[in-house]
Amino acid sequence: MNLLVPLCPFPFILKMVHSGILAYIDIAIAERVLSSEPIHAKPIQEGTFAFVCYLSLAARCGHLCVHVPQEGNGSLSPSLQNLCKQIDDPKAIATFVELEQMIINGCSLLQDRCSTRLQTEALLPIFKEESRYYLKRFWKLESTFIDCFLPILQNESVDIPIDLDRIKASLEALLAEKKLLPKQRDAIICGCKYPFSVITGGPGTGKTYTAGLLLKALWEGMDALQRLKCRFVLAAPTGKAAMQLQASIARAMDGVKDFPSLQGKTLHSLLGVGKRRQDPYESDLAIADLILIDECSMIDAVLMTRLMQAVKPNARLVMLGDRFQLPPVESGSFFSDLVLATQDLARTIELQDCMRLELHSIVAVAESIKSKNTRTLFSLLEKATPQCGLSFMQLKEGESPSSIQEKLLRFAMPYFQFLFEKSYSPKQWIDCLLTFRILSPLRQGPLGVDALNAMFYRAHQAKAPDHAFVVPIMIAVNDPKLQLFNGEVGLLINREMAIFLSNDEEGKVREIPHVFLPKYEYAYCVSVHKSQGSEFDHVALLVPKGADHFGAEVLYTGVTRARKKLTLWMEQETVTRILGQETVRYSGLSRINNLRKEMI
Repeated sequence: MNLLVPLCPFPFILKMVHSGILAYIDIAIAERVLSSEPIHAKPIQEGTFAFVCYLSLAARCGHLCVHVPQEGNGSLSPSLQNLCKQIDDPKAIATFVELEQMIINGCSLLQDRCSTRLQTEALLPIFKEESRYYLKRFWKLESTFIDCFLPILQNESVDIPIDLDRIKASLEALLAEKKLLPKQRDAIICGCKYPFSVITGGPGTGKTYTAGLLLKALWEGMDALQRLKCRFVLAAPTGKAAMQLQASIARAMDGVKDFPSLQGKTLHSLLGVGKRRQDPYESDLAIADLILIDECSMIDAVLMTRLMQAVKPNARLVMLGDRFQLPPVESGSFFSDLVLATQDLARTIELQDCMRLELHSIVAVAESIKSKNTRTLFSLLEKATPQCGLSFMQLKEGESPSSIQEKLLRFAMPYFQFLFEKSYSPKQWIDCLLTFRILSPLRQGPLGVDALNAMFYRAHQAKAPDHAFVVPIMIAVNDPKLQLFNGEVGLLINREMAIFLSNDEEGKVREIPHVFLPKYEYAYCVSVHKSQGSEFDHVALLVPKGADHFGAEVLYTGVTRARKKLTLWMEQETVTRILGQETVRYSGLSRINNLRKEMI
C-alpha cells in the first residue's frame, strides 16, 4: 500500500494521511479519478486532489454523497470533524478548517466538468446534482434505486385485491375490544391497500404483532382461489432476524385455518447474493405477492436497491424497522430516508405507544437519547432505582480500564453462575443465557468486546474444571445447512457439543457437535452492532471513553435491547459528546418527493 504514496505530489495531502485524517486508499482513488478524461493532460491542482480524497473518505464512512456549498459560501457536509471522530489530536483538528477550504476551492475547479443525469456521456467519474457530489458507483446505485422505487411508490393497484370494507369492519371490532390501537389499524389498512408500506416504531410498540394481524387480515379477505395463488415471503437482513420474524408470524397466525407454514429467509439468499445467479429479476422475490421484511434499518444501499429491482409490479411490500437504530455497516441509511420521504403519503405508519409496562422507564431513556436531550437523560439516570428497571453505574473521569474491568467482573459474574449448575437441563441453560448480556460499542481496546470476553473466559475457566465447562458462544458466520446464523447465541458444553434454540419448534433446543460448528466467538459480552435484532431481560450497557466517535444510534440501539432491566456503565462526558454529534448519512433520496411530483 505504501507504493501509492509517490502518486501524491502534494505535501499537505500527505501530511493529512500521516495525521490519520486521510488514508492511502483515498489517494489511490483520487489518482485514478483524476487520471480519466477530460483532465488527465492538465496539471492537477492540490485542492482538486483534496476534494476527491474527501469524496473517498465520505464513502468509506457510509455516505453516498457530499454537499459542497455553492460559490464557496458555507461549510462541507459531512464535516471533516464528523468523518474523523476518532482523531482527538488538537494539532490535527486545527488543520480541518484549512483542508475544508482547500476542498471547497478544489470542487469549484471541477464542478463544470462533473457528470449530471442529463448528460449522455460521462465527463468525470464524479456526478453532480445541485450541491451534491457522488462517486460514479454511488450515483448509479442511488439512481437505480429511485428508478425502481418510484413506480412502486406511485402505484395504487395490487395483483390480489381484497374486500377492504370487510377488513375495516373487522379492525373496528378489534378496536372496540381494545385488542388493537388506532395506529396499528392504520398500518394494517395501509398494508392491505397499497403496494408499499412501512411500519416503524421503537421497542415494545408491536411492529411484528401488527404485521401478523396484517397477514391475518389479508388471508381472511381472500377467496379460495386467491389463497391458492398468493405467495408470501418473510425476510430480514440477517439469519437470526429472519428466524425471529418467522417465529413471530407463526405465533400470530396460530389457529388461522389453512394458512401456509412460512420460512423466514435472509435477503442475501432470496436475492442470490454471492451466487452465480446475479439477475435480481430471477430471484424468489420476483414471484412473491406479499413481501414482509423486518429489521430494515440494517439493510444497506446495495441490498435495498437489489430488493427494489426484484419486487414484481403490483406486489405488496411491507417493511418493518426502527429508523433510530444503528445504520447498516455498509453504505447508506435508506430505510431512514424512506421513512422521511414517504410520511406525507400516509405510506409510513409510526407506532408510538409502548405496549409493555415493564419497558416504560427504558423507553423514557431511549426517547431522551433520540431527542439528544442530555439534561433529561441524566435526570432519569439520577432518579434510577432497581424497582423501575434502571441502574446507573457512573464511570469516574480518568478511571483506569483495569479498574473498570475488575468492577464489571464482580458485577456480572453472578449473572453467569447458571453455567456452573450441572443439574440444569439444556433448555434451562438456554433460558438463563437469554436473560442477561453485557454490551459494548467497542470491539478493540481494554473495554472492547474481545478483551472483555477474554477476561470473563479466564475467570470462568479458573472456577470450572475442564470436564464440566459450559461457555456462551456467538456464531460469527452464516451456515444455512446447519441453520446457524451470524449473531446467533448458544452454549458450548465441555468443548464437545453446542446447544441452540430451535428455529422450527418454539421452546425446543437443538444439539450440534462441536466439530461441525462454523466460526464462533465467546459471548459473555456482545457488540452493540451484533446485538441488533436481539432482546434480553437485563442489559448492562458499557459506554467507556473511546466510544464517543459513535453517534446516538449506538446508545439507542444498546438501550432498546433491554426488555425489563437496564444497567448503564458510562462516563457522562463521553455520552454528552456522543449525543452532540451529527449522525446523518448523506444521500439524495430527499429528491424522491420532487421527482414524484414531476411524475404526477
